[in-house]
Amino acid sequence: MTVTDVNDNNPEFRMPHTLNVNESAAVNSVVGLIQAEDKDVGANARLAYSLLSNSQIFSINSSSGEIKVCKALI
Repeated sequence: MTVTDVNDNNPEFRMPHTLNVNESAAVNSVVGLIQAEDKDVGANARLAYSLLSNSQIFSINSSSGEIKVCKALI
């Protein structure tokens, strides 16, 4: 048997992930982008983004990492 890849690398963020959002940001506007990479290959390199809390104010695209405003901030 030959093992070609194992899940031995942790994902790493490409940049700091702190965002400042203007309170006048329009609903459905993209206010940030979170990006990470995983040096594994194949299925072990797949990433899915999510928010830690169930937010009704912001949403994140699980594939792209785009963060959008879901409702008016003011």
